This record gives sequence, structure tokens and C-alpha cells, in this order.
Amino acid sequence: MKHRYHLLCLVLITLVAASLESVGLCRAAWLQHGNVVCNSLGYQENVCMLPDGEGGAIIVWDDGRGLDKDIYMQRVNVEGESLWTKNGSVLCEFTENQMRPAICSDGAGGIIAAWRDERNSINSGIYAQHVWKNGSIHWNNQGVTVVPVSHNHVLPRICPDGDGGAYIAWLHPMFGQFTIRLQRVLKNGTLAWPGINGTAICTIVGPFGDPSILVDDNGDALISWGVSNMIFIQKVTSSGTPEWDIDGRLLCFMPEGYRFSPVSCLDGSNGAFIAWPDSRDGDLDIYIQRVNQAGTILLSPNGSLIAGGANDQDYPKLVSDGGTGAFLAWQDDKDGISRDDVYIQRVNANGGRMWGPDGVQLCSFPGDKEDIDVAPDGAGGCGVVWSAYYPDVEPDIYAQWLDANGQKQWEANGKRICGSPGEQSYPVIVNNAPKSFFYVWEDYRNSISSNSDVYAFGFYTAPTTPEDLAALIVGLSIGIPLAILGAVLVLYYFLGYRRGVGFKDFIKKGFSWFDRIHWPKPNTRD
Repeated sequence: MKHRYHLLCLVLITLVAASLESVGLCRAAWLQHGNVVCNSLGYQENVCMLPDGEGGAIIVWDDGRGLDKDIYMQRVNVEGESLWTKNGSVLCEFTENQMRPAICSDGAGGIIAAWRDERNSINSGIYAQHVWKNGSIHWNNQGVTVVPVSHNHVLPRICPDGDGGAYIAWLHPMFGQFTIRLQRVLKNGTLAWPGINGTAICTIVGPFGDPSILVDDNGDALISWGVSNMIFIQKVTSSGTPEWDIDGRLLCFMPEGYRFSPVSCLDGSNGAFIAWPDSRDGDLDIYIQRVNQAGTILLSPNGSLIAGGANDQDYPKLVSDGGTGAFLAWQDDKDGISRDDVYIQRVNANGGRMWGPDGVQLCSFPGDKEDIDVAPDGAGGCGVVWSAYYPDVEPDIYAQWLDANGQKQWEANGKRICGSPGEQSYPVIVNNAPKSFFYVWEDYRNSISSNSDVYAFGFYTAPTTPEDLAALIVGLSIGIPLAILGAVLVLYYFLGYRRGVGFKDFIKKGFSWFDRIHWPKPNTRD
């Protein structure tokens, strides 16, 4: 009887595991604290990532395993398995440094990457490469020259062009300061516009922050940037023609304070939201503006306040909510005890704050929280990831999932994705399936000389909506019978076929054994 009980338990476990796998809820290959993407010698840092369209992701970073920095890449599938060369495939390996990659989708499961390149020089240019979904290189072996190595061209930013190519913006050195340029690389790797320095987007020269770039549904690029105490945006057509004012549409100009490094996302109507940190009132606050597809400013002049209060609100991250609004996350020091917290707000089409006047505090643990990133969940909510100095003196990776109303779906202070010894920092999040997320970060758990590795983790949520539950029921109704049939065939092979018992007799004996079990009798008393 004991052996039969164990056998029955084994069959039941097999049925449950097979049923869960049939609806995609069982992801056994992911390890606690993440799977290694690259733990080669030297630094692996400046990690970026995109979903691969099949539940996994393509990850790109700059890598110091050689004498200089190079660009490496890896594809990780939905089960957490690395599909390309162990510790990464080479995207670009050349003399001197290749670093600071930025990537966008090619629309077919692959990526286009741009990076800062110092080949054969103490100066830097911008190069690009197309990688197919199988990891093979498409363009020239060492990349396409977007702008040659001369002076110091820095901070490449990239977005798709809607036709298999990409728009690439960067900061262009001029008179000891910077201005901003743009080039389009076609899907065959040729440059779309003449001139070795691309198209001038802004003639103003000054201290620039990071630019931000999007593509609308018409294939036009929307580039936003900050210079001195101003924020601008410009639309550029696929032919390289700026559409709006000569130096871009001015979104904010205030003589007090400074503003820089805007972030942007589409607004669902071929316009854009643009958010930035702003010190007009002394400390840094977060403001937002929206423009329509004609460049008309839709919110308050000089922007609408989203995150204010005492001390600094900084490092905004902005993504579309999938409709006409946006999710805006930031680091916040409003408590004034030299500690950053992390907050998020949902903004509607009119710039209104949908999740209360202060937004949602994501984590109240003591210690700093930083390196925040956000992604939509594909169902009206969003996922957020950050690093937190809790419970250790070195940061770990935490994440939260919020529904469309700002309600937390996981632990109140976030789910700890990675808590290995050493520092885990600079996490990135993407949505790779409805209500499911993929995370990647820089990790020092193996460090003996302060060098970082790259780790990743995938999280797949259980169904919660009626549609999800219906899909679960359908999956189980198919998966369970198949699992039962499989279990019966396995049992027959070992207990029947190998003993010369026919299948029909085996089934009869099975029912006979089932009838001999002493089942509890129902209580018939009143």
C-alpha cells in the first residue's frame, strides 16, 4: 500500500506540473536571485534590453574582458536560458573603446544598436549595427559609421524608423560645448541623409543633458532635449526635414533655476509627453508637458507640476500607459533625512495626477532607493524596478507591479528580485508578455576586484482577470487530459507492457485495484 501511495503522489505531481506548464505558469529554469547572462572577467556595465517578441529578451552591454571596452550581446529565452554564445556574443570588438550602447527594435525580433566608439583615436564617433533575432550580424562587421571619429560625439540615442532602420541622435561638440544632431540609418545599413555630421536639430550651443527620441505612427522622429534653462522638442520627417521651429518647439523657459535631460513617451495620438527635473523653485521638482502631432502645447505654459515638495525630486522615468496617459516614476527626497525614496504617478491626457497628489510610494524601507525604471504591463498597469539598500549595506533589486488604479499587486515594499551578496544595481525592466516582466542588472556577487557581471530574471504573473481565468480553464481542460493520458501510458509501459500484459487487461486491472480501495463511507445519520 505504501508503494502505491507513493506512486499515486508521483502521478498527481506530474499532472499538476504538466497542467501548469501547459498554460505557461511554470518557469522552472529561473534561479533564485537571477540567472547569469555574463560573468566573464572585467567590467560588464551600461546594460540595455528589449523584449524579443517571444517572451524573452535581447540584452546588450559594454564589456571590459579585453584590453579595451567592446560591445557584447545575449538573447535569453522565456525559461531563462542563454541562446547565444556563453557570456555573450560580440556585437563590436575593435581597437580602443566601444561603449555606452543604446538599442531599439528592428520590428522583426532583432535589434539595432548604436554606441560611442573611440577606434584608433582619443576622440569618439557614433557607430551602429543591426543584429538579426538569431544573433547574426547584418551590416559591416565592425558597424556602420553614423558620424566618424572626430572630436567627442557622445550620448547616442536611438529609436526605430518604422521601416526596419533607425533614427540616431547624439550630442555634437561645438566651441567647447554641444549641440544636437540626427541621422537616419536605413534597413540596409546606408545613411539616409547627406553630410558626415547628420542633420542639425538645434543651432543653440551650450551645456546639454541627455536627449530623448521617439518615433510616431507616421515614421517621423520626435527628439526632445534640454540646454541651459530651456526644454525643446522637434519633429523630423523621414526625409530629414525639421517640421517645427528652427531650433525646436520651446516647451519651457524660466530664468530661475535650470532644467535638463528630459524623458518622453508617445501620447497615443502621435503627440508626446515630455517630463524633466526643474529647479525653478530652488530644489528639483518634476514637470511635464504634452504636445500634439502639430507641435501645439497642450498643458500649462512651462509645464505642469507632477512631483514637488521639500528637497529634490529627480531622475524621472516616463512610459506610455497604453492609452492617452503615461506612467511617471522618480526618486524622491521629500522626507529630508538624506535618503531617496521611489514614487510613481499616473498622468492623464490633461496632465492630471490620477494616483493622488503625491503619487504612490513604492517602498518605505530605510536606506536609499535609486536606479528606478518602469515599463507598462500590457493591461493598463505597470511594473517598476529599483535598487534598495535594505536589508544590507549594499543594494539589492526590488520590483513592484501596480494595476491601472495604482494598487500594489505584490508585497507592500516590493518583491525582492535579487538579494545575493555584493552590490546589485542599475536594473532595467521590460514587459515581454501581458502582466509579465523581464529584469536585468549589474551584479557584483562574484567580484574579487570590484568588477560587475550581468544577471537577469523573468517573472510571469498568475491570471487574475476573467479573460485570464478563461484562458487558464481552457489550458487546463486541454493539459490535464493530455497529462493523464501520458501518465497512464508511462504506467502501462513499466507495469504492463514490460510484463507482457495487454493494454486492455492493464486498464481492467487498474479499475479492479481502484475498486478495492477502502474509501470512507458517507455518514447517513441525521
